[in-house]
Amino acid sequence: MAPRGQPQIVSLPQELILEIVKHINCVDPNARRALASLSCVCRLLRVITIPYLFRRTRLNVPLHQLRARIEHIYDNEALLESIQLLHIRTEGSERCTRPTETRSSGRKLTKTCDAATPDFFARFLARLANLRELRLDLQYCQQALVTPFRRAVEDRRIRFRGVEALAFPTAHTLRYVVPAFSDLRMLSVEIGSPIRQIRGFRHAVGSLKSLRVLEVRMLSHPGVWGLRDMAEAAPDVSTLVLWGHDIDAYDTFHEVTRDGNITNPLPLFPLLIDIGLTG
Repeated sequence: MAPRGQPQIVSLPQELILEIVKHINCVDPNARRALASLSCVCRLLRVITIPYLFRRTRLNVPLHQLRARIEHIYDNEALLESIQLLHIRTEGSERCTRPTETRSSGRKLTKTCDAATPDFFARFLARLANLRELRLDLQYCQQALVTPFRRAVEDRRIRFRGVEALAFPTAHTLRYVVPAFSDLRMLSVEIGSPIRQIRGFRHAVGSLKSLRVLEVRMLSHPGVWGLRDMAEAAPDVSTLVLWGHDIDAYDTFHEVTRDGNITNPLPLFPLLIDIGLTG
């Protein structure tokens, strides 16, 4: 019998409880809420449910609150070991049109993070031993977070072993990717300039032996020549996803002359299996 006031599941053998929890689909919001309620019943259920509740973790937090948020779980070993898929979205105030806070003196306050946050952020991610997918949506914080975070990863020689999928703003370099994320199978980047101007792009996508999926968000249309550069840099990808601009697959993925006539019917990407075009 379960203790008075507690659900009957508590009276079941621990192995059976574990099997029940395993079959709960945490992607379903209702199922996730039910699992969260169970985690509050007792210590046993909390220990059992935490790995499933936090396997997929999403943080949506303003930049100036980022450090405080991750400090809450920095020393929680159970949570750190549970996280396998992590999506962090944060927004600073660089080039931001939203009103900033104003003190009584009238001086505007920039909603940013302190200088120690990028290094702390890098060390936090390095503690996620079972991380498999990392998606960082870092908006309007290039100088405050993106660049110093990348430098912290390089300076500390952090290695994210086992991470197979990475989404990260490119800035102007991808030189850190190969040593830090050597096991990548999927890479998602944001491109605002020609590929030739992004340091380390060719080396990154060419040196990652396991890379099979390349997702590129284009802030400007690359044109045929830009796609040819991409093909030369990533000849072994089997799936290419381009988004941000509509692309004419017939004109783009075949060699063309200046007058538009096809000179080579073979695709630019010889091993390409899937092409996703979104606009």
